[in-house]
Amino acid sequence: MSKSRIIDELEGAISPLLAAALLFLLPMDLFLVLTALAFVVSALRTGMARLPDLGRSGADYHWRRSFAGIARFHSDATLRPVTWLMVAVAAGTAMVMTNTPALVEAAGDFEASAIALAFGAFGVGAVVGAIAVVWLGRHLSERATRRAGAIIITTGLLGGIPQQSFFVLVLLWFLIGAGVTLVQTPAAAIIRRSAGEHGLVTLYGAGWSVQSLILVFGFALAGWLAAQTGASTAFLVLAALSAGATTIAWRVWRTVGPDGELNGIAEEYRVLWSWIQTKQLHRRTGPEDG
Repeated sequence: MSKSRIIDELEGAISPLLAAALLFLLPMDLFLVLTALAFVVSALRTGMARLPDLGRSGADYHWRRSFAGIARFHSDATLRPVTWLMVAVAAGTAMVMTNTPALVEAAGDFEASAIALAFGAFGVGAVVGAIAVVWLGRHLSERATRRAGAIIITTGLLGGIPQQSFFVLVLLWFLIGAGVTLVQTPAAAIIRRSAGEHGLVTLYGAGWSVQSLILVFGFALAGWLAAQTGASTAFLVLAALSAGATTIAWRVWRTVGPDGELNGIAEEYRVLWSWIQTKQLHRRTGPEDG
């Protein structure tokens, strides 16, 4: 997962540079033809990939399967922190992706290349975070790594509340990029363990759906706040969201052991809640026998 994240960030930076270099060397028509051929090669490679056999077919079955995966992120105690930390990731990512051009312009009279540099700092931070995950994995637990990432995201957002210079903004974007990767990369292993031998595709798909939905709201909120109330308010609100989500994830972690089993009071609560649901079911279906 760390290598995948590094490749993804490098591709986002290298592809535009490669395209610009080719435009200097090749005429536009040939450049477009080569681009089309690259899409064809990509499609062929995708068609040759071995995909898992999903077995049963039918629209109703796939709909039920999709919603069941999403419901797992709420019902499974080991996955609920994953969902809450997605909020922290969305808060940091949305602020960077939505408001960078306006923030760079407010920081001073910079050229358009400064915007690319700011985005690049976020990408470099993500690469450094992906590399750090490998090292941290030998010394810290997944929970500690993800908690550190969420705290870094929150710190980066808090640092933007006072109007900052461009160079401080670049540093904050670097920190947020690193924090995002520290949170996201270990999540794949958590989802894999929760899925077990079956349902991995469903759970991964549900995770992407939940994350995308949270990002949609995050982008909308970050853009609206910055436009209506100013960047400082946007930083403050998103930092509060990130901090609140991190706190909730930490509280859920306290009820779940490292092996995913519920601890003490949480286990008693689960048993009690199961008993209440059983009694309610009996009331709906009729009086108990005997």
